Amino acid sequence: MKPIVAFFKTVPTVLLLLALLLTLPISADGVFTERSENGGTAYRNRLFFFGESTTAHLRSRGVLEGGTSTDRVIAARSGTMMLNRRTPSAHVVEPRSGKEMTVTEAVAALRPEILVLSFGLNGIVGFLSAKESYTEPYRALIRSVRKASPETVVILQTVYPVANDPSEWKFHQSPAEINRGIERLNGWLPEIAASEGAFLADTASVLRDGDGFLRKDYSADGIHLTREGYEQVLLYLETHMAEVPE
Repeated sequence: MKPIVAFFKTVPTVLLLLALLLTLPISADGVFTERSENGGTAYRNRLFFFGESTTAHLRSRGVLEGGTSTDRVIAARSGTMMLNRRTPSAHVVEPRSGKEMTVTEAVAALRPEILVLSFGLNGIVGFLSAKESYTEPYRALIRSVRKASPETVVILQTVYPVANDPSEWKFHQSPAEINRGIERLNGWLPEIAASEGAFLADTASVLRDGDGFLRKDYSADGIHLTREGYEQVLLYLETHMAEVPE
């Protein structure tokens, strides 16, 4: 009988250990895309993009297959988008048909092999006041993408910095304040990616100058990128390829 008694004495300890393990944060190790061989144009042409106006401008800069008529950018007619709980049902133009539909409907129609997401600058003040107002809608968006297109590989981008250019600045907060906030958002992204099985590409790292601002030669207006800036982002993605199942 002693072995049985000993077993039952250990049960509470085992349960306590399991409970502690379940409360530990999900590890963000391995979510960042790692340096790889250059996938070049072949890899670039496998990517679709959805995000804020900084993403929509990929089309106007003509850096993707099809130039300014590319079918690789999902965007609203307004050219901008804000991350919130309604984003999956927000209306966008499905780029191949030209028809207006919800984000999830567009993803279901396109079935992108790889979808690159980028959100954070639009609504940043609100996000910083409540972390969950950023992390939870982002998680919900990723889940809606997966539901619409289960095979799609999702890559999140770190939020791009803004430039230190007072002549172009139209916001109450200074560029330095905005960039400090952006770094807080970027600190939350590994957690989001890890919890949702997504990749995270640190594309913002190639856009910063020595003081952490968007480089002047990559800045079109303090926020949006020049063609050269977008080329640097795409080169980063091409040399930090996500592992895509065969």
